[in-house]
Amino acid sequence: MKIGISILLLTIAFAASAETLSVYDIQHTIDGPSPYSGQTVTVHGVISAKNYDGDKYFLADAEGGPWRGVFVYDFTNPVEVGQFVTMTARVVEHYEMTQLSNVSSLAVDSTGTAPPPWPTTCGEADTSEALEGVLVTIPDVVVAGGTADNWQIADGTGTLAVKRGFRYSWTPTVGDTIESIAGMMMFGWGEFYLEPRSNADISLAVPTETTFTPIADIQADPSAFGDVTVEGVITVSARALHPTQLKAYIQDESGMGIQLFGWSVSASMESLLVRGAVARVSGAVTEYQGTAQIMVSDWEVFGEDTLPTPLEYNDIEGDPVAWEGTWIALRGTVDDIYSTGASDWNVKVDVGGEIVMVRIWGTTGIDGEAIGIGDDIVVYGVGGVYAEEFQLLPAQPEDIEIVPFTVIPAGEKPEISMPAGVFVPFDDEALPITFTVPAGNRAVLRVFDRMGRNATTIYDGKPSARQTIDWNGRDETGQPLAEGVYMLLLESISASGARESARKTIAIGSALQ
Repeated sequence: MKIGISILLLTIAFAASAETLSVYDIQHTIDGPSPYSGQTVTVHGVISAKNYDGDKYFLADAEGGPWRGVFVYDFTNPVEVGQFVTMTARVVEHYEMTQLSNVSSLAVDSTGTAPPPWPTTCGEADTSEALEGVLVTIPDVVVAGGTADNWQIADGTGTLAVKRGFRYSWTPTVGDTIESIAGMMMFGWGEFYLEPRSNADISLAVPTETTFTPIADIQADPSAFGDVTVEGVITVSARALHPTQLKAYIQDESGMGIQLFGWSVSASMESLLVRGAVARVSGAVTEYQGTAQIMVSDWEVFGEDTLPTPLEYNDIEGDPVAWEGTWIALRGTVDDIYSTGASDWNVKVDVGGEIVMVRIWGTTGIDGEAIGIGDDIVVYGVGGVYAEEFQLLPAQPEDIEIVPFTVIPAGEKPEISMPAGVFVPFDDEALPITFTVPAGNRAVLRVFDRMGRNATTIYDGKPSARQTIDWNGRDETGQPLAEGVYMLLLESISASGARESARKTIAIGSALQ
């Protein structure tokens, strides 16, 4: 009788082991490991993902969802996503994650489609054993931290780890907004984590297009603007004009600039908001004693560029105060200079009979004592306003150049013209420069660099009429001039030695190679 009972029990056990299970049967548990842990079972399902960690895959029930997915540690049987298979394998708990391994047989029954991803949240996925091995999708997440191969996403319900077992190529950056992310849920190293199958599982949110306000529009009527965002090149670095306040300047493609104001300056501002940086800045537009300002609330630097071609002071029509904040160049003779305390200086420059104030702040590092009355001077800076009067604000030592000769105005002024814009010389291109001087006078046409050095003499002679010369951008030795801003000076010299002059600024782009 005992023998008969034993045979009956063995028959029941064999029948149970020969039963074809679903993934749900293997995975579902109230608490603890799979009820089939340690047993060899036969299971039917559909391949939901492949090529994990090179050649491993996942099995799911056709309907998908909680408890209906499992990882298969098998690299001997080639499979395709969407294949319905019946396999015999051993159920194991690997570091507390249920998986199938030691696959002894696998037969493809039919071909269909894998179940759709199950919608969830970061908070649920990070705590739910029911989603282990399941294909899931999570909407509206942000990259919250980590590295390229082990990063985190967050959605307001919690944070979830994301890893790179499928070797997708997309690289996350903290702050990236992801419209939806899908992948296989795994458990290991004491945490749940998501494994996207490919770049297609990561749908980036379409960025909201930023609307930039032209600075020229702001300067035309600052009171008409509230919060704005501008993008341009920094012309005056943070703290260059004040020991503690921001007082940087930015200029955009509209051809005008504006002050960026902040009561304090962070270390990152001081190191990044520097001359030549390309920046995007947001804040509220205000006015202070005639100066339009953007009270900086947000900013970023994302590149660097050359400075804009300066507006020549002689070319300004009307009140120069209208060009407050804009990058400007002037040339003239120092009429007066005096200290206003510490290392601050006021320099009065005679520009064609008009006295223009140049304000030198001690924070710029410019040595006012090196400037003398009667010096022929070139000044680069941004337009400023003080007591409703225009002043030019240089910001670095190289913004002031003492030209090593004196121009003596006399008689009619010579004329000089050339195309506007940046000159980018090539082997077969040249800059046409047209000039004229009073009849009988000698004309000398030279190019000076920003240090006041004579880079080249383009013409020296007595033209019989208006003359045009095509200049190829090279110096006296035939070498191309470097990129930068240069001063083109035409001198008209009479028989008595009286001198007249005309000037233009040349911006040279990429030089000849």
